[in-house]
Amino acid sequence: MALTGDSAAAPAASPCTGVCRIDGHSGLCAGCARSLDEIARWRGMGEAERLQVLARLRGRTTAQDAVSPAGPWQTEGSPEPARPAGSGPLPVD
Repeated sequence: MALTGDSAAAPAASPCTGVCRIDGHSGLCAGCARSLDEIARWRGMGEAERLQVLARLRGRTTAQDAVSPAGPWQTEGSPEPARPAGSGPLPVD
């Protein structure tokens, strides 16, 4: 089968950022904003489905940034929020 036109394009790259932590409030990854189901199924998805996920992520990341419960001290890649000394305990949900 010969490749022609759009089918020769590189497959959609994974949106994984290496900050793999599922937010307890939204159920989405704090790094890439995918759900656990989307993360688990990514390798088996066809190109069309991957592109649909990527399109949904654009809206999710904006909404997630606006309501992130991590607080102002969260640093990229940290497993727990980094806090200034003496700032007190983290709130418990």
